[in-house]
Amino acid sequence: ANMPTINRLARQYGYAANYTGMAHPSLPNYVAMIAGSTMNMTSDDPAQRFAGDNLALQLTKAGLSWRGYMQALPKDGSAADYAGTYGKKHNPFMLSLGVLADPAQFANVRTLAALGPDLDAGRAPNFSFIVPDVCNDMHGAPECRGRAQLDRAGDAFVDAWTQRIMASPTW
Repeated sequence: ANMPTINRLARQYGYAANYTGMAHPSLPNYVAMIAGSTMNMTSDDPAQRFAGDNLALQLTKAGLSWRGYMQALPKDGSAADYAGTYGKKHNPFMLSLGVLADPAQFANVRTLAALGPDLDAGRAPNFSFIVPDVCNDMHGAPECRGRAQLDRAGDAFVDAWTQRIMASPTW
């Protein structure tokens, strides 16, 4: 009941009823989304790194563009582990040795604030990876209290950004 937008989008576009995470806690799952596996990571320690191919590097090799848009990232390309409601544990690009070693790749990790202008200018990349902060991701953090509040915050985040994306010239 606290997620009307997400429920509406699931009814309209699809619902993956049998989808589950690869591991617990969060960080290995985010790594798996771009690397195809957890790369043997088992904790949320943001000091971990992984080597090898991943989606970002494959897109670049194929001549396609990508960006990771991270809510609450202190600044574009920040390597901060934590800052306010930002957590690197949800930013798999900054754990990839291949991305970290290449300034052009590293520059693709942007603040969420960069997404709006990219959409407006019609320069959104071929692949966008949008990550909410720890209050809007529906996991919660000590400063984000209450299940109903987390659900409402996550739903509002999805509502705002799906409307913004779908109203853009890029869409």
